[in-house]
Amino acid sequence: MIDFKALASKYKTPLYVYDFNNITKRYKELKGAFDGKKSLVAYAVKSNSNLAVIKQLATLGAGADCVSIGEVKRALLAGVDKYKIIFTGGLSHLFKKTIGAKVKIDRELTIKGLLKVIHLLKQK
Repeated sequence: MIDFKALASKYKTPLYVYDFNNITKRYKELKGAFDGKKSLVAYAVKSNSNLAVIKQLATLGAGADCVSIGEVKRALLAGVDKYKIIFTGGLSHLFKKTIGAKVKIDRELTIKGLLKVIHLLKQK
């Protein structure tokens, strides 16, 4: 059993304690549900942007669902492969309206798509 009072005394509060064994187990259960199917489990960085958590999931093969450029930066810093980052930020509708005809942009913008958008915006 974990002595949380001793941890709080040693490291002070607020203190966040993560069970990486449980995170790993749950990720593998979810990923296993899609065995034989082309799929990507993408962690919603908005739910908890702790770099250690994101890194743990990245080492297991997870992607990252990001809604801001800051979250994209955290995902990259934590080691998420850039092709596994899905950008679903609030500006995606603006990108579609302004340059959607020039770049094929799906409902979810990938980093590759976002870089194309940035490149096109710089040309204007």
